[in-house]
Amino acid sequence: YLDGSVPIGEKLPGIEIESYANRMLNLELSEAVSVIPEQLKIVDRYIEETKPWELAKFDQDKLKTVLGNMVVSILVINRMLYPVIPNTADRIFAILGGEKIGKIVPLFPRLDLPKSV
Repeated sequence: YLDGSVPIGEKLPGIEIESYANRMLNLELSEAVSVIPEQLKIVDRYIEETKPWELAKFDQDKLKTVLGNMVVSILVINRMLYPVIPNTADRIFAILGGEKIGKIVPLFPRLDLPKSV
């Protein structure tokens, strides 16, 4: 979409880093990390409600807004991931953190395990 450009957007309502940060400051790692899935659900709900794949067919201006809001929100959540999975957080930033979408690589590559005999 949009020739790979990353539009400017705003953080979605409900995406917040404060409770995560407070828990991290209190060394409550497990509780801090438990905030992340709820934040991702907000982005997922937004994607389902706005249907960017449909907007791409008929409303490029709205698509820019939706994609920009998604990217900003994902990058906020990505800051929460960094202390837990820094390499993955770096890869997410490399993909979404510039003016153009970076090379997309699997964040969690499939492991080819030997088949049991």
